[in-house]
Amino acid sequence: MKKGNKLLLSTVLGASVLLGSNTMALAFTDVPASSPAKKGIDYLNGKGIIQGYTKDLFKPNEAVSRGQFATFISRALKLPAASYSFSDLPKSSSLYDGVSRAAKVGIIKGSGSKSLATQKVSRADMAVMLDRAMQYQAKNKYTSIKALTYKDKNQISAYAVKSVERLAYYNIVPDKTTGYYKPKDFGTRGETAQSIYNMLMLFNGSNPSTPPSNSGNGSTNPKDYTKMTLTQLKETYGSYPLVIRVEKYDQDHPVSTIDLMEVYYNTIHDPEGGFKGSPSEFIKWQEDSLRSEYLNQYFTNYPEVEVFSYKGKAFRDSELFVGNNPAAYGGILVQSYIPYAPKLDGKFLIDLHTNSRAFATYQKDSVKVHKINETSYVKDGVLMMEIKDLFNGVPGFSILGSTMTLNGVELSYYIDGKTVKVGDKTIELAAPIQGGRGQIFVPVRSFCEALNLDVRVSAQPDIPSIQIANYPQEKIEGIWR
Repeated sequence: MKKGNKLLLSTVLGASVLLGSNTMALAFTDVPASSPAKKGIDYLNGKGIIQGYTKDLFKPNEAVSRGQFATFISRALKLPAASYSFSDLPKSSSLYDGVSRAAKVGIIKGSGSKSLATQKVSRADMAVMLDRAMQYQAKNKYTSIKALTYKDKNQISAYAVKSVERLAYYNIVPDKTTGYYKPKDFGTRGETAQSIYNMLMLFNGSNPSTPPSNSGNGSTNPKDYTKMTLTQLKETYGSYPLVIRVEKYDQDHPVSTIDLMEVYYNTIHDPEGGFKGSPSEFIKWQEDSLRSEYLNQYFTNYPEVEVFSYKGKAFRDSELFVGNNPAAYGGILVQSYIPYAPKLDGKFLIDLHTNSRAFATYQKDSVKVHKINETSYVKDGVLMMEIKDLFNGVPGFSILGSTMTLNGVELSYYIDGKTVKVGDKTIELAAPIQGGRGQIFVPVRSFCEALNLDVRVSAQPDIPSIQIANYPQEKIEGIWR
């Protein structure tokens, strides 16, 4: 397999994106997009250099120990294996390997026979260790220094001054606050990720101190795309979000959104060498590969995985869908369940999978993907679903008291009742409505049919699909019932 093609395989077979050895992990909820450390955190986490505490939490403000910091540098530089003797660091310690590697090449020195690995690392020591790492990796290439303008420069201990001056020149360690280095403060996980990332970018010839170009006019030479920010790339070349169901791989995050322009941005900043062409060339390459090979692999796992949309369009209506290949996407059977978006304004289609926490609502010009908040369940063979989840994203839906309105049709119901009233008609449901504490669970098919919605249910037992629309749907024998 070609190195670059690994991107597509990971894109469609998992919840992360991979180009060569570069991964882009799912976002941490405690690292906002505005965080200056986000790029470094995402990059280092994706490469396995520094992990989150959970899938959602990174804890960027938590202090880092000297041993952890040395270990992160060891991983980032892929330092050779080593064995080193410290009186305070047994071989059974999880930090032993990383600290030994860093100690062997002189990045961490400790005090006497002690590594001081469990002590929190100061920002002064961060600078010293990063400086040593830079000189080791680049064979003393980075020796320039910058006169310090920090308001607290006199608080920097003599042993660390040259290192801070050097890192200030190359813009490796961020200020603690504007104009202050705070050398005695403990380094945080966010600062650690940002600093190591900046060092790696420097090795790649992408000096973090160089401000990005503001041109963003499409006339940039290929070698200059790295100077454009992600925002500039999106404004100039557009966004390419691919929204996929990944429940097979990540139960906690059933939906993943992967923007190919963000993937492009990450790979052109890959210090190990990523894509070197233009955004347009990259997107075309990815789309061609997705169409010709990788989406077919992805759909072998249908219905546990599914492509909802690309660039805001229903997947079946997008340029990624190959409509003239009966063998594509798991064959004709699976293709029969991939929905089109409605062609008319005011129409909608709800595509449910009864064993999934994610579903989509399709309209003419939009696809809205939702995560079910309240667990649906089956009672006496009838699928029950919370009503606000079911109609989330449907235009014209409202509920007040015991009356629900959908596109002008009013339906009256009561908890534990098996009948509803629509106009002057009383309609019996397949099961009683259940509720309490603001939740209302309804039997999906019969409740929707009472609202004059068209419902079709998969006739294939291994494809638990239900599609609900406010227009007539074709029901092919053996596919739908």
